[in-house]
Amino acid sequence: MAVSYPSKVLTVLDVPEVRNFKAEFKYNFFVPNEKTDESGSRKAFGSATDELTDELRRKVPRFVEFSFEPVDVRSNLTADNEFVADLSRPQGIKRIISDANKSLKIQNETDVSTRGYSALNLQDSKIDTKSRNLIKHSSEVRSLSNDEEITDYSAADIASMLNNATSKWIQGKWILNLLSTMNYGSTYYFDTGTRQSKMFKPSWVKKIASINHYSQFSDKFLSSILHGSITNPFCPFSNELSLHREAAKNAQEIARTKDNPGTISDYEYFPNLKPISVDRIDASEFKNSVKVIGYIVDKWEILPSGYKRKKESIILSSSTIGGGLDSKVKYDVSYSYSIRAIALVQFQAVDEETAQIFAVTGLISSRQSPMSTVYCKEYAPPPPPGDLDFIWDYRDKKMTIMWSFPVVSTRDIKRFQVFRRKSIYKPFELLVEYDFDDSEIPDPRKETPRSLCVYQMENPMTTYMDEEFTKESKYIYALCSIDAHDFTSNYSQQFVVSFDEHENRIMKKIISPAGAPKPYPNFYLVKDPDNGIDDIGLTSDAIKDSGHTKGAIFFDPEYLSIVDENEEDLGLLSFTDRDEEGRYKMQVINVDRQKSQVINIDLKDLRTTK
Repeated sequence: MAVSYPSKVLTVLDVPEVRNFKAEFKYNFFVPNEKTDESGSRKAFGSATDELTDELRRKVPRFVEFSFEPVDVRSNLTADNEFVADLSRPQGIKRIISDANKSLKIQNETDVSTRGYSALNLQDSKIDTKSRNLIKHSSEVRSLSNDEEITDYSAADIASMLNNATSKWIQGKWILNLLSTMNYGSTYYFDTGTRQSKMFKPSWVKKIASINHYSQFSDKFLSSILHGSITNPFCPFSNELSLHREAAKNAQEIARTKDNPGTISDYEYFPNLKPISVDRIDASEFKNSVKVIGYIVDKWEILPSGYKRKKESIILSSSTIGGGLDSKVKYDVSYSYSIRAIALVQFQAVDEETAQIFAVTGLISSRQSPMSTVYCKEYAPPPPPGDLDFIWDYRDKKMTIMWSFPVVSTRDIKRFQVFRRKSIYKPFELLVEYDFDDSEIPDPRKETPRSLCVYQMENPMTTYMDEEFTKESKYIYALCSIDAHDFTSNYSQQFVVSFDEHENRIMKKIISPAGAPKPYPNFYLVKDPDNGIDDIGLTSDAIKDSGHTKGAIFFDPEYLSIVDENEEDLGLLSFTDRDEEGRYKMQVINVDRQKSQVINIDLKDLRTTK
């Protein structure tokens, strides 16, 4: 008759996980040491979102703000927790969680539930980038083997080629979708209306990068399993797992020394909870309790090598809040965050020697949420200088340009550039660049102006004297601002400036409003026949043609749909079968016969999934 081995003690705990955890970088204003100092604001560090005042937010130069769905605390018992008096105040809760976290007495629910097992929570936040690179290199290898360039293939051709070379579990549609994002991954744009930077990123790519995989392994085989993964060159987590190599080796040695499958040893009956307090109680007046009291946000700095450095955890001392702040961040550095719910548990325990009853209190954390990675960089370009004026010095017979500092809350404008050109058919020429950047670590320059045009100074200047301007001159002037992060503004207002000898004064006339991009100074030209400007702007929606009787219209957009940061379609294309006014019109005009005809252009969405 077969006899089974004795069953081991198993404790089951389940602390609810936090959902929809997101982290977002906020930039308020510039400070010279923003790339080296992460001391932050003590008041704002770990503050709950609803505790922050607008004044405190404005005083913090930069921070990372969290948002999440609070765990369901309706099942929290209303026990008084008389043996943990500090629970009555948020400061007390923060102190309890902080002290327990430093002394390693906050245990994961799986550590308490499964003695002899270790849990691993794996997430590859860069799997989208790795997948794109793998597809790109794979397609290049296969094209080179056929003596053809990768540029000879369309995205559909590459997807078909790779689909035939992969298993049935990898769909060609997935490869094609990934190829469509190979050029940008995450693209930032700046909304001039709201002065907010936003990001385009395909929602499905974002989803695969936020998937985390939770696994438990027996300590008796933990080191062996990790060793195989670490030495596997195709393992996406080899770098992360290598950090746990030594701890896994020690855990495996201890587990194999203590384990005897035929018996249950005494240590397996010992409680696996690390108490934060043990108090003598009267059993008739005590009730066991479980209560979610707060959250811990774990934080890592991502080094240039790709490795992660553990940083100080952020404690949120309320179970009902839905957000918080991390003010201890450096500019131009990436951080990863995950959050855990913290539950306080109290139960009775008996001293085997004295038979006395005690209340044992411990802190149990939920599983970690998926990682949220934040790159602490702002993408908002500065506005151009305003209030341009041109003053003639009658004594020295020279013209001075004056302007005002742009009004911007970030206080990060560190350069002014003055441009000049002779006509709208000529490019702008840089006359001078005032550089008053006081950053401890300046950003690398994207532009390389001639050193003779650059003036280094401690304080900004808002005037420039053009030595070459005379009473016979006629020039177009414009200015640009450059901030501490080397983002440049568009052109300011453009003025045609000359001197009227009959009226003996400077004459200026605006030919373009502010906002023209640097590569396209004529983007917003105002119609002005006196200055040779017969067309309005660069982007007149008109096509001029002669000598032809037929034409073809092609529909070839780069993307069929673009979503915003909330994964909502921006609706940049109108489809006839989906929109009430989804129709485009083109008017064809015969200027010789003064006749015209309007052509209706309908777009239909033939995709099977939208």
